[in-house]
Amino acid sequence: LTPVIALPIAVFAMGERMTAVKAWCAFAAVVGVVCAVLTAPSSKGSSNSAVGYVWAVLSLLVWVGYLLLSKQARRTVGTLELMWVMAFLGSITVSAIVLFTRSHVGEMHGTGWLWVSLLTLGPGLLGHGLFAWAQPRVEASVSSVLIQLEPVTASMIAWMMLGQRVSLSQALSMAVVVAALSVLAWAETRERPAAVALPPNAP
Repeated sequence: LTPVIALPIAVFAMGERMTAVKAWCAFAAVVGVVCAVLTAPSSKGSSNSAVGYVWAVLSLLVWVGYLLLSKQARRTVGTLELMWVMAFLGSITVSAIVLFTRSHVGEMHGTGWLWVSLLTLGPGLLGHGLFAWAQPRVEASVSSVLIQLEPVTASMIAWMMLGQRVSLSQALSMAVVVAALSVLAWAETRERPAAVALPPNAP
């Protein structure tokens, strides 16, 4: 539901433009993701609880806040500087949570540390770094919609690597999301004029 909150704020508070293509693609992507979530077959050992929904909503609000505030910060802050600060604050936050909850980090061995390291280098540094780099080059109203590809990709990876089931209706919903995001990316590229490098002595 990120675009539902972020897109209006980006348009009305940050002065970004709203087009019919952007509005329709955002609507189709959100509906597709919601349908994919609601039609997902139940997995073994999974459950839905009120506490889980509360944390999910809080996560949504924090993510939208970060998306918009970091977009503002990137006007004057470089990619490496932003990533360093986020990594530093993230490490302090996680360490505090570990100490507060008295988690037993020592229980993780072998492949557990390998997967944590891969998550740190992959989505953590590379993925987040590319997102931070792209922020000054993409409107927040557009990036908030394009991020809808994340739950679709996660569902497909869960199907391939974790053996989780994907229903036909869920697959069709995810196809709608991919199609809407493809149209949005194509339309945004067409609307932005290409920058042409001219020689110094050109008029």
